[in-house]
Amino acid sequence: MSGDGGPPKPLRAVFICQAVDEDDPVQPTTVRWIEALARKRGVDHISVLALRTGRHDLPATVDVKRFGRSNRLATSAAFYKAIVGSLRLRPDCFFIYQGGPYPLLLLPFKVLRGIPIVQWKAHPVITRAMSFYARWCDDLILTSARAAFPMDLAKVRVVGQGIDTERFRVEERAPLGDLIAVGRIAPTKRIDQMVRAVVHANHSYGTGYRLNIYGPTLPHDEAYAAGVEALIDRLGARDWVTLHGPVLQERLPALLNGHRASINFTIGALDKTAAEAMACGLPVVSTNDAVTEVIPPDLRSILVPDKHSTEVQAGMIHELLRRPEAEIARIGQRLRALVVSDHSIERLFDRVLEEVETLLGDRG
Repeated sequence: MSGDGGPPKPLRAVFICQAVDEDDPVQPTTVRWIEALARKRGVDHISVLALRTGRHDLPATVDVKRFGRSNRLATSAAFYKAIVGSLRLRPDCFFIYQGGPYPLLLLPFKVLRGIPIVQWKAHPVITRAMSFYARWCDDLILTSARAAFPMDLAKVRVVGQGIDTERFRVEERAPLGDLIAVGRIAPTKRIDQMVRAVVHANHSYGTGYRLNIYGPTLPHDEAYAAGVEALIDRLGARDWVTLHGPVLQERLPALLNGHRASINFTIGALDKTAAEAMACGLPVVSTNDAVTEVIPPDLRSILVPDKHSTEVQAGMIHELLRRPEAEIARIGQRLRALVVSDHSIERLFDRVLEEVETLLGDRG
């Protein structure tokens, strides 16, 4: 903010993240976040520091540097070198996207140079390290939903998820299946429980609902993925459930629109894949607390089953999919409207900049 109460001065920020790569298997949407922030009125320049980089096309007001190296010591040295280089542009704040040790690493610059630390963090499990960062390093914590960052701190602000609602929208597509799940094949995603629920529904109601699962398997989750494949075989569900592997971000809207509904049993924050499905007009059957938080109360009895009951989950899947297509579409339309109004990427960065401007104004 200007010192005389005038309009805010153009913002310069250092944006710290894991990956700037549209092909990244875990965080491909970071590129779109950076682009949306850089194009906001009042944003002058963004210096992006990332562990890894790949395919991206960003505005001229953005420069990207990779600091990831072959070992931790070299990575830390490259990080500090990149930070020192970014100070030449006199940034107004550091913006950390998700996790990492960066709040502590940046603390000397906060203390000596007075540069505040803003962190966007969405994960309901607060580690001891994250608790320390939140209390003693971060000046402002932004999150997608209250359940996504359950620390009772005055500096926590709920700003939404940040979905590209232009890319993720309702389109006519050839049918690919009944249900779709998107995300890493990992225990926290509860893929095995999704499989059990769909199979239970088909056995209980004489249906043939098909679940397509899209997402990467990271090296440390290979045993879990093998267990899911074995479960599908053990349940005789090859005609009903398919794991397709990773897909590029730009393919997801077409895949989502080829299904009648989505399923999301993730343990964690407001899963962006659930919000992307809603943006495509799909009802989402979900046991995720943060998803439940944003779903309209009158739809929770239709879309939010008991976390632990396969029978209840199967029943809710069936009760949704047996409805007339026009009714399913109306539910999806309501959810898309909710994402557009509260969780679009444009709305997210309007809120982010409001919070950052208030923080800078209070400090100034």
